[in-house]
Amino acid sequence: MAGLAATLVAGHFALSGLSRYSLYNMQAGLRKPLRLKQDAVLDRVRLKRRMEAVLKQRIQDELKAAMRGGDEARKTVLRLLVAHIKNAEVEARTDGRGGVLSDSDVLALVRREIKQHEESLLEAQNAGREDLVAQQQAELDVLKEFLPKQLSREEIVELAKQTIKELNATSPKQHGQVMKALQPKVKDIADGKLVNEVVRELLG
Repeated sequence: MAGLAATLVAGHFALSGLSRYSLYNMQAGLRKPLRLKQDAVLDRVRLKRRMEAVLKQRIQDELKAAMRGGDEARKTVLRLLVAHIKNAEVEARTDGRGGVLSDSDVLALVRREIKQHEESLLEAQNAGREDLVAQQQAELDVLKEFLPKQLSREEIVELAKQTIKELNATSPKQHGQVMKALQPKVKDIADGKLVNEVVRELLG
């Protein structure tokens, strides 16, 4: 639309004999709203990146500290985690996220690495490889530092009781309804199996 309008304006001013300088100013005026709109979009993207890069930045800072301190275990696992984050950012460029990972996205990568390390740790234990056991455990301890503080069983019970009261749930048949309402409250800060267990106990 801006291009068409500029063409029409150019034709009008050519006929009226106005200077090229006046024509340039008019075209610039037509382009200005588009530039402002684009700038506003870029500002929102930059703000989103600043808001959602907290966990990623923390991991990168910890990697720099590990490299300065010569901590090989931390350096190895954090380098791997940063590489996974970069790969995920590449994928995020094509799925509507604009190449930006939220803290939840980064946390999901951390959890995936924890699961893989737990599996490797179990394999090393079964194989009697104490050297690998020590390595996997050290790296696992580093990864777990980036998990949010988990709720205790007592705290989960309190949240579950509150949710059950809000829904007036009294039957085990309402287990799914309670879990659906409770899950957003405990996302990333409580073990899902424990939450499920608590709700089943409370509903009898």
